[in-house]
This record gives sequence, C-alpha cells and structure tokens, in this order.
Amino acid sequence: MTSPLARFRGKEQLFNEHFGLGAFTSNLGGFASLVSNKKARRVLGMTFTSFRKSPPASLPPDEGAQGAVFHAPAGFILKSGICGDGLKLVYKIYGKLNAEKTNCILHPTSFDATHPELEFNVGPAKTLDTNRYCVLIVNLLGNGLSTSPSGSIDGGHDQEYPPTGTSICDNVRLQALLLDSLGISEIACIYGYSMGAMQALHWAAMFPQRVKRVAAVCGSAKPSDFNIVFLDSLEAALLAD
Repeated sequence: MTSPLARFRGKEQLFNEHFGLGAFTSNLGGFASLVSNKKARRVLGMTFTSFRKSPPASLPPDEGAQGAVFHAPAGFILKSGICGDGLKLVYKIYGKLNAEKTNCILHPTSFDATHPELEFNVGPAKTLDTNRYCVLIVNLLGNGLSTSPSGSIDGGHDQEYPPTGTSICDNVRLQALLLDSLGISEIACIYGYSMGAMQALHWAAMFPQRVKRVAAVCGSAKPSDFNIVFLDSLEAALLAD
C-alpha cells in the first residue's frame, strides 16, 4: 500500500512539473485536493454540496436501450495521420426528427460518461425537451461503448485501438459523418458538459455553417493546466504497478 507521504510526493511532483512553484507547505496526503473552496466560503459565504457520480449504468440487452452503431467509412484518416478504419460510434436518439430535420440537438458525452448516465437530462419538459427536439447522444471514442481499448458494445473486441489515441477533432469529424448518414445537415443546438462542451466548441469552429446554437457548460476549447495535472495523475495511478 502506498504511504500518505508517497501519495503527497506524487501530487507535488505532478504539480511542480506543470507550475514550477516549489514545495508545498501543507499536507496533501490521501485524497486531499490541490484546489480549495475555502476562500469562496469565507469571502462570498457560498455553500457547496458534495457531488458523487453514480456508478456507470449497465446496459439492458435490447438493442434499443444499447443504442445504434455507426461505423467509420473506409479511408477515414485520424488527425494523427493514421487510418481510422473500423472505428465506431455508439449513439442513441430520443424524440423524433421533424420533416425538415432541423430540430436535432446533438449531445456529446463528457469524460468517462455514457449515454444512459445522461438520460436524466432528456425527455418531455426536461432540459433537452423531446416534445420539441430530437436529441442525439453520441458516445465519445474511448468511453467504453464507442471504440475503446477495453473492447466493444457486443462483448467482442475492436481492432487495435489507434496507438496515437483519438482527438476531439476526430470525434467531431466522425460525428459529422454520422449526422450525414441520418440526413441531418443542420444542428439546432449542440449541448455538452465538460469534455462534451469541448466537442461543442470544436463543432462550432469546424462546422460553423451546420451549428445554429452552442451550449457549452463547464468546458473550454482546450484543457487547462489543472486538467492536465488531473489527467496525468490518472495515468500515474494506472502505471503505478
């Protein structure tokens, strides 16, 4: 078992690597965070509620609940320059497209989320109102349902996951091809949270003629330094063995 001191040194090393601020003066053992909300509590009188994400939902066996699968066309090239043949996106549609196919809300998933975990926001009279809009939730490459190192939705194994990984641009380009296959040329709104917001902003930059509105919630066009430290910490944990 890793000692609290060793965990502290791991955080210190990651933080100094990116910020170069020297040694910490406080103990960051265990699960202590690098970021504190104490000043917001003290100065602004704000109160905070702990948010604990629910466990990933298990997918029911029927295809409708699992969602549909879109396969990348032959010759699809990733931003890294390597071939992305065999990549697939898992997506699910809620509500109905209108005759003109202009009422689509595209909802890309956030980091480590899958479409069943985002359904709380979708439905009649909910934030993404299926009485008015057709909502399409598309799973991020690498999230466990779309093409991922861990395997595929049907329990088999995808082709080898691209050694270069996949980028936000790769996701957006593949999502655009998915919409083409559904006959959707215009997005009424693209709604995304966190990494979903990052995809939304990339959509607006890459396909401005197709996007009428963007709702980017708690996101940015690229990771902040704190995000990079967080992601590096996950990699460090996975490589600790």
